[in-house]
Amino acid sequence: MTAESAVAKVQEALAAAMEHDGDKACALLKEIALDSDTDRMFGVCRVIATAGCKATAKMLGDRAPDIAAGDYYALELAPEALDDPARVFSARFIAAIANEEPATAAAYYEVLLAGGPQAFIDGVVQLLADVAGQCRALLDQMEAGSG
Repeated sequence: MTAESAVAKVQEALAAAMEHDGDKACALLKEIALDSDTDRMFGVCRVIATAGCKATAKMLGDRAPDIAAGDYYALELAPEALDDPARVFSARFIAAIANEEPATAAAYYEVLLAGGPQAFIDGVVQLLADVAGQCRALLDQMEAGSG
């Protein structure tokens, strides 16, 4: 699978997740993962997170943090989410990508990998689900006429 076809499959998986078709989204992620090494999957995670970052920035408009001026994104997790490694990974990874901190994102990714295959799957699926939620929220805002 070429990098371009992997990106296209990521986009298709995100679209499926936004339409609440988890089976299709997971099947596409699995297809990507089976044809990828850990470096490519890091890139896949970055592509997914970047889509969420762009959606969030668009929703916030002029209230979005100005990274160049030293502002930063922070994501809060509900207390019960702190016990879920996949949710913690997703939130931290998205924030690192939004804040243009690739080394931090890479460190979170390495921790996810070290957790083993199931933790890795859970983390990537959670990332996709969270970003799909961000993108869906943007579309809802746009449809309501406030975006």
